[in-house]
Amino acid sequence: MARLFLAGYDLFAGQTVTLTDERHHYLAHVLRARPGTPLELFSGDGRCHAASIVHVARRRTELVVGEERPALPPSRLPVTLWQSVLAGGRTEWVVQKSTELGVAAINIVYTARCKSRRRRLSRLQAVAVEAAEQCGRAEVPPVGGPFDLLDLPPAAAAAARFIFWEEARAQAPLLSAALEKSPPEGGVELMSGPEGGLTAAEVEHCRAEGFEVASLGPRVLRAETASIVAVTIAQTAHGELGR
Repeated sequence: MARLFLAGYDLFAGQTVTLTDERHHYLAHVLRARPGTPLELFSGDGRCHAASIVHVARRRTELVVGEERPALPPSRLPVTLWQSVLAGGRTEWVVQKSTELGVAAINIVYTARCKSRRRRLSRLQAVAVEAAEQCGRAEVPPVGGPFDLLDLPPAAAAAARFIFWEEARAQAPLLSAALEKSPPEGGVELMSGPEGGLTAAEVEHCRAEGFEVASLGPRVLRAETASIVAVTIAQTAHGELGR
């Protein structure tokens, strides 16, 4: 069943919704949906509603909202991913996969070794929306930034902050062990660097901002792999995955 994110809507049973934008195009021309086609709608408030198409015209699609249905709850461990800009489409890939894994928020970061500083947040947010629609989430993680790594906002209250640096992977504690040592009460913030890695100065700055250097294991991972591994480890350690 197709799922559709309707930002800004206060959905309720019996409501009629008329779509005239790209969502109309998606339903009418990509899915080739017809009257009677069932859908699931969500607006980011944690609720989902059944819906069905009642009319498809050249320039609009009309839906009627049905009853509220049980929604997939958000992850019990709020994870904020600080993601350095990556080359090509790898930033988009990380946003997509981390959304599927249930991160609470994604912040885009410029670092000294970023190969590009041209990233449209609107495109990255659209990727997060598409991933949330696909994976069954009832909320969409906000994509914030871009931030300069040397000018980060303070940590959320009681959040545990971790940064990954390949040059310290042999000495740093494993992320799973660090989480067991200090169980996060206010969520976890994970900083993942670019293809060329973080500089020593950037790591020291992050340490001063409350980040602890942690390891993802003995191997040097690709930048996009490291981000997904870090999110997975954090959630598994908290019992979110592997159930």
